[in-house]
Amino acid sequence: MADSKLRSLLTLVVVAAATGCPPVLPPRPDLPRPGSLGDCTSGSTPEGAHAGGAGCAAASLTTLKGILHAFVEEDPTLSLDATAEENANAIIDELETQTNACADATLSVGGADSATLDVDFGEGCDVVSSGLVVAGAASVTVAKAGGTVTVTVTATALAAEGYTFDGTASIATDDLLAYTLSVDVTADPIGDVTFEGTTAVSGSTIDDLAISFDGAGTFTALTPAPVIVGPATTCVAAGALTLEIADFERTFAACHAGAGTVAATQEYTCSRERVGGGTTDNDGTLTLTLAFDADTSTSGAVTVTAAVDPGFGDEPVSTTTEVQLPSLRTDCAE
Repeated sequence: MADSKLRSLLTLVVVAAATGCPPVLPPRPDLPRPGSLGDCTSGSTPEGAHAGGAGCAAASLTTLKGILHAFVEEDPTLSLDATAEENANAIIDELETQTNACADATLSVGGADSATLDVDFGEGCDVVSSGLVVAGAASVTVAKAGGTVTVTVTATALAAEGYTFDGTASIATDDLLAYTLSVDVTADPIGDVTFEGTTAVSGSTIDDLAISFDGAGTFTALTPAPVIVGPATTCVAAGALTLEIADFERTFAACHAGAGTVAATQEYTCSRERVGGGTTDNDGTLTLTLAFDADTSTSGAVTVTAAVDPGFGDEPVSTTTEVQLPSLRTDCAE
């Protein structure tokens, strides 16, 4: 079945190369299906697997930031005038409010410039502002240096919305208005996600809380990426999928993100058979752009533009299709 789908795709690619017209592909059943994050990268075609991975990686950042919002409600939780220990105690107070005293948070190391607290959500705590149910544990370090306050959360099986996070996520500010976000986590069941950029929060309740992102990152799927197969050419993915995330926004009352773009690039090592025997190797790329809009927030359908360049002087071949991303909320009907 997978081979026949690849052959169908390659037929469109060959026709497109001959006519100069990019094919428009209909939605395919091999792309991510609603309700199962494990299906994010299960598409049997390269553009399907990578589009699903890029979309779910960006979505995982909204879940992770939603968890962080239980620790830090930006301003007024943090204070630039407070010591690290005082800010850590403010985070403990915020957790008590956000989880109705469900999460257990204790200060383990205190100090003016650095303080650490241990947090345990147990089997699950409801977070008032986001509506998330968060389980697992984390160590939280608050640092103050040169007028900047940084909160670093080291997650241990920290789970919400189907994702289980292990790794670190940090937010930092020097004015309580603009916040940088640094992420390096494994987001089971999809893969490893990194991000460096800015984040902003508006609203404060489940009805209006919204989180937005701008920045760059990477995604490495837990499952191997499909191989691109063409006439006498085979391309194997090399390295992580790189992400450029712009104006990406999710309102937690919605079932999906509803604004912004995610541009993704996957490098490939391509090998082409020579007529006289042997092969020629070259670097190829698969580029994708996922466009999120107001309709996406309810339907989960994302328009994807993809281009394959095997790197042998061929014209890149573009395709446009639509993917269906899994819902981030269990109460959303797909």
